[in-house]
Amino acid sequence: MELDVTDPEFVLEWPKEIFKAETLSLLKRRGNPADAFDFLLDEAFAGSTPASEFRMAVPFASGFGGGNPSAERDARALMASYLNQLGKLRVPGQRMPYWHESRLPAEPMKLTESLHVAWRLIVTDLEDSGYFYREVQPCVDGPSWEEYTSHMENKIMRTAGLQVKWPLQIDEDPVFQDENLFYGLVECLADLVARPRARSLHNYAECGWHYSDFYFPTGQAIYTWKVNTLFERYGLALALETQGELRGRLVRTTDASRQDLVERAARSPDASISGRVVTAVNQYRLRGATVHDKRSACTSLAAILEKRRPLLKEQLLSKDEGALFRIANEFEVRHYRAHEERDYDEAFLDWIFWWFLATVDLTETILERQNGAGSSISKKPTMT
Repeated sequence: MELDVTDPEFVLEWPKEIFKAETLSLLKRRGNPADAFDFLLDEAFAGSTPASEFRMAVPFASGFGGGNPSAERDARALMASYLNQLGKLRVPGQRMPYWHESRLPAEPMKLTESLHVAWRLIVTDLEDSGYFYREVQPCVDGPSWEEYTSHMENKIMRTAGLQVKWPLQIDEDPVFQDENLFYGLVECLADLVARPRARSLHNYAECGWHYSDFYFPTGQAIYTWKVNTLFERYGLALALETQGELRGRLVRTTDASRQDLVERAARSPDASISGRVVTAVNQYRLRGATVHDKRSACTSLAAILEKRRPLLKEQLLSKDEGALFRIANEFEVRHYRAHEERDYDEAFLDWIFWWFLATVDLTETILERQNGAGSSISKKPTMT
């Protein structure tokens, strides 16, 4: 199937990497995936055409596929074609700004009720799509709406110790009056959200869709993407982490180039090195990180550079190498000795962290090239 990328019906509402990951995950499963693909296309695209065309091409989708080998092959082939043409598809961010967006001053919005309303809308939309129904789902023949809401309130209390009303009540819940409680609730729901991969229509008394086969990673990815997009729009320097031990926790954000540096520096095949880098970055990016946290992060990176000092001495000019370790050893970063310099601004500590991280990235590049074709390299690190 050749996709018509000019058709607004074929605009992805999901980020491409999430759609790709979910599709690949479904392709790995046994059995006929037609129903799951039908559901995925219906949810991930802006219009209904992708799912409709899929149903026409695979007539045994939507609950009737059974064990039909031909339908299964057709479904898998069609979804593979979607992946092959993924680069052609547009995503929501690829549009011209609206009139008001292009004329308002580029200043961060205040943390006001409008942010709470926008975040609550994200939660409501996901709830309507079954993302919070993994344990209890309201039904005319089963648990009542009151039983479901009580379950959610108790789940949030047991998980995060937060007392809220469900559905969330912005005007009534104290959690929306306290910034720390609000951010805690944002993180809590990141641990509870799961995407349903199957659904069945319950027609009795217009009950609606029933959801099943819940999958945490995709649900968390969708929630994280939506929340991070919202926070970025409001100018908040916070985002939900997408990987590692801080996954689902809010961390301080950096610009795109520094984020790329973080990901590159942690690529070492040596688990002891990559683990230290991840730990250091997590310490540094913690929301509310103290000077001690930042200094500890710098210490972890300095330990990596000490281990690779012979490599740096070989590849860098002697003065560069000497200056690097003078900072580490004489500015109360590593040893906390009496003679070390302490009277420097916290911004200088931030500069040390990014310099050390960029140098760790440089050593990874050197080692990769030494283990590869032996290409020549620049002796000077490029700082971000």
